[in-house]
Parts: sequence; C-alpha cells; structure tokens
Amino acid sequence: MSGIIGHMVISGSGYEIEIWKDKTREEYLFDEITRLTKSTGLETTAIAVRLSTAETSRVILIRAFGFSSGRAYSGVLLDDLLIVAVGNRVCGLEVPGLVIRWHIEADLSAVFGVHAIPGSETDIIVHGELNLLRMSNSGEIIWTSGGKDILTGDLLFVGDSIEISDFEEDKYRFRLTDGKSEILKR
Repeated sequence: MSGIIGHMVISGSGYEIEIWKDKTREEYLFDEITRLTKSTGLETTAIAVRLSTAETSRVILIRAFGFSSGRAYSGVLLDDLLIVAVGNRVCGLEVPGLVIRWHIEADLSAVFGVHAIPGSETDIIVHGELNLLRMSNSGEIIWTSGGKDILTGDLLFVGDSIEISDFEEDKYRFRLTDGKSEILKR
C-alpha cells in the first residue's frame, strides 16, 4: 500500500488492528477522519488505524500537530482500549468501534511511542521527545519526567525502572513509581 510509513499489527480477540503513519493525503480512503488539533498551518501528522474482523473492516485517520515516527510503538491495546500516539498527542480509542474516548497533549513537539508497563494492566509509558509520562488508561497523567536533552534512545524496562538515552548519549534511569530520574552515564 503506497503512503505507508512504519507499520504495526496488534492482534485481539477476533480482530486485528493495524496502525501506520499515513502520507497519502487521500482522505476518501477512510471511514472517519478526526483532527485532534486546530488547523494552524503548522506541520501535522496523520496516523491511520484499521480494525478488521472476519466480517468487516473499519479504517480511521487521526491528525494532530507535530511529528510522529510511525515506529513499532505507535499503539498499545489494554482490554477494550487502543492507545495511540499521533503527533504530539496520545488518544484512547474504544475497540472495536474506534471511537475516541479521550486525547491529551503529551509532549510539546512529538510522541515517539507508547509502551505497556510490564505487570500493569492499566498504565502505559509515553515516550515523548522531551518527556516521559506515566498515564492511566483513562488518560490521567500520573507523572511526567525528562532529561536535559531530547530522549532519542530506545526505551527499556529494567526491573522497576525505565532506561533511555538522550540525543547527547547520556543514559537515564527513571523510577516507574514516581518518574524520579538519575543519570547513569555521561
């Protein structure tokens, strides 16, 4: 399919969800289009979500201000809630209808991914360009924490912490309980 950048597939009970960064700009391809931010003339990102069952398929497009990478961490499924990163926002979509329950600005510039926390059925970590956030599945921010530079490294769960590096290759450890950080390597 042309226009697809980055692609991830999540399997659920009787359905499959595909998420990709869409570059087609051909809005007639979608069942529904939602803009999470007002049109300001600034760069927007579009994430497409397709939910397919044996009987039907529904494809929606979500646009927001900012940059999204379309990485393998564009979405997380928690029971009947699909949490996706689009631009600088994170939104919760009801499954199977793909109706938006909530959305928040999670970073000033970009969200690189959303990650399920090992052992938690309700919370996720949002990997933003400037900050990490721990959020509940209801869209509540539990904590926000950041480093001194852009958090570009891969996010790793290590015990009860997160490890990630920044643009200058400084490595950080963030506690899952409260987001308190420490620099591991300079």
